[in-house]
Amino acid sequence: MRPEGAGAQMCVWIPLDVAGCAPTRRRRAHSRVYWYPAFCMLITGTGFSGYERGRWCALDSAGINLLDALPTGALLVDESGRVLFANPHAANVLERTRDELVDSPIDGALAPLGWLLKTGALERPKRLCTIHPPSGKDRTVGFSIAPAQDATGGKSFAISFQDVTDWVDLSAEHDRLMKIAVVGSALPTLLHEIKNPMASITATVEVLIEEMEPGPVRDQIHAVLSEVRRMKLSLDGVAAVGRSLHSQRYAAIDQACRDAWQIMATRGRSLGIYSHCQVDDMPLLLLDPSVVCGIVHNLMNNAIQACSAGQTVNLRAQLMGGGSQFSLTVVDNGAGMTGEIYNHCTELFFTTKRNGSGIGLALCRRAAEEAGGILTIESVAGFGTAVTLDIPTLPGKNPTAPGAADGSR
Repeated sequence: MRPEGAGAQMCVWIPLDVAGCAPTRRRRAHSRVYWYPAFCMLITGTGFSGYERGRWCALDSAGINLLDALPTGALLVDESGRVLFANPHAANVLERTRDELVDSPIDGALAPLGWLLKTGALERPKRLCTIHPPSGKDRTVGFSIAPAQDATGGKSFAISFQDVTDWVDLSAEHDRLMKIAVVGSALPTLLHEIKNPMASITATVEVLIEEMEPGPVRDQIHAVLSEVRRMKLSLDGVAAVGRSLHSQRYAAIDQACRDAWQIMATRGRSLGIYSHCQVDDMPLLLLDPSVVCGIVHNLMNNAIQACSAGQTVNLRAQLMGGGSQFSLTVVDNGAGMTGEIYNHCTELFFTTKRNGSGIGLALCRRAAEEAGGILTIESVAGFGTAVTLDIPTLPGKNPTAPGAADGSR
């Protein structure tokens, strides 16, 4: 607040939010005094005196300089929500000048006063507010609020706050790593318990189909078998984590790719999405067909989810480098990825889908890198995405492919 007249004084509390700071209310001649338990300093227009541990501290220009140097935002608002005072740190966090803040409603800068009062009564970890500054980069602030009252009985509110965006992000990263640890420890047992009975179901349904006469019932059982195989393919995709793409046994990887594509193409057709498969005939390779199928499932599943009816998903698998490199590419002409999504798309549990798991691309990348290979991602928002997996057909051989390990855009 601004002094009125030559002898007038101005006073403001500094919001330190220190437990135990409870100054006694005192009336000072010719001054407008605010008292607030979480504030332990008072700025006035004249004189200087200092006290410790919750007693009055009347400051002049030196005190104002001290307030301006605080790394904590401080606001004083009246009961209508109009800002009466703002220190420089408050202006910096809110991305406004002090002149823009003073005499303006707090709603647009921080949050509605009623909401601040309600949330401020919660425990400290829950006193958080997301602000939307002019730069467009949202921030999270932790705050405290308490009533202030002047000597004339006027009611105001003192607010102290700090930008805690980095702390919130660190907490979210901690939670993400805890999820990874839980999934990693429980995954092998969970997959074993699911895949064994699923194998029995698949065998039983296949026998039923062989013994039944052609007709509607057999067609329905065929549909059940297709869904069971798709479920197995999904589990193979999850099981790719912790398993090497390379194997000690030779396998028909070309046929594994075609089988996986056929299952996913059936799902795509049900959504009106076209799919084409171009897999070259290959010799038997020392690769794990179940891991390859899991990767095909994850890549095609992402592509299908990015497409709308009438769009296309294509699969291409081939040997390159004289047979020393296995290359698998899934291309779609769907929504593509924005720069922000692209930067995080291979992070575990990162997803933009409402019911997405956020593990598909992360597991594909990990499987490729553990096999000495490269996962390359190229995407343009509005035009589609191409994901290419290049791995050596023999362990210890590094593939040659453009882009970094996590893709190039």
